[in-house]
Amino acid sequence: AVSQYARDLFPEGQRRSDPLNQAAGEDTIGMYVDIHASGGYIYFPWGHENKRSPDDDALQALGRKVQFYNNYDLWAPGSPDFQYTAAGDASDYMYGVLSAASFGLELGEDFYESCNNFPY
Repeated sequence: AVSQYARDLFPEGQRRSDPLNQAAGEDTIGMYVDIHASGGYIYFPWGHENKRSPDDDALQALGRKVQFYNNYDLWAPGSPDFQYTAAGDASDYMYGVLSAASFGLELGEDFYESCNNFPY
């Protein structure tokens, strides 16, 4: 259901024929954010392998903007905080298939953390 909704939302015309090697481009619209627990990380493609995406500079810049506000570590390909590969992650799908800028946030410090621990 989520992937079909995203396919309907993100324009078909911005999809790339070779997402592993072809940048999405500056006229691409849409952003996908996946929320997970826990660890205090911001991650973005690629996650299925420790390899930078064709849009790595743009994703790094956007990730660092988010990092400014939450002080999380960047779990990014080629970075010292890259934890492990994760095949099948939704952020890789949204970026690779639909060309949307995609991020994941690993919120909090514990897997089962009270919502009261998060400032609003």
